[in-house]
Amino acid sequence: MNEIELKRASILTLGEEDLSWSKDVLSDFFFAGRECSFIFPTELEEDILLLYTSSSISTKKVQKLISRLPFPLKDIDEFFFLAKRLKDAYKKADVLICDAKRSTKQKKILYRLDPSKEVVFARVFSDFTFLNEVIDEKRILHITNEKHSHDLEALFNLELFLVPFTSALEYQTWFEWFDLLKMKIMTLDFDIAFVSLGILSDPLCEFISSTLHKIAISKGE
Repeated sequence: MNEIELKRASILTLGEEDLSWSKDVLSDFFFAGRECSFIFPTELEEDILLLYTSSSISTKKVQKLISRLPFPLKDIDEFFFLAKRLKDAYKKADVLICDAKRSTKQKKILYRLDPSKEVVFARVFSDFTFLNEVIDEKRILHITNEKHSHDLEALFNLELFLVPFTSALEYQTWFEWFDLLKMKIMTLDFDIAFVSLGILSDPLCEFISSTLHKIAISKGE
């Protein structure tokens, strides 16, 4: 391991006790003003990635994971299509947001997919004084399936884009709905997007970063 990889391994081990590394990484990306995606896999997403990258995949385990999804799938092929989209979003992301309480599972996925990825801890986004400094006067969009943006609404003068998962039921497949959602987001004016769409947050962050060339941050919810 080189010096950076040793530091990253140390950060993952220490968890949330030291946020200085997280603030340095966040500052570098925000002050550079370039597109980037910060992904924060949900627990369901982590379970899908662990299964998808394992040496053996049982139909029983797949069906169990499908039952936990917030939208229906037509068949197992759709599940693997979703799993591949999650894996691609993970590998293309610039920064992985970690929860210290789930660090063991997150480390396993990190070393399977991209051990060189930058890592920050979720608690850095609760430091509102620091966030105000790095976000400054940028235009904030919160893409969410909830009616209230909670902490974000209190902190920033943001635009709320509400996306209820029930709207996905109007389409034949979840990815048809997802593609239309991306087209709608392309019409919106913003600099930074916070995304709270559960398991679809990370793929959407990857799209916003790579296609719209903006900063996208998954809230892991």
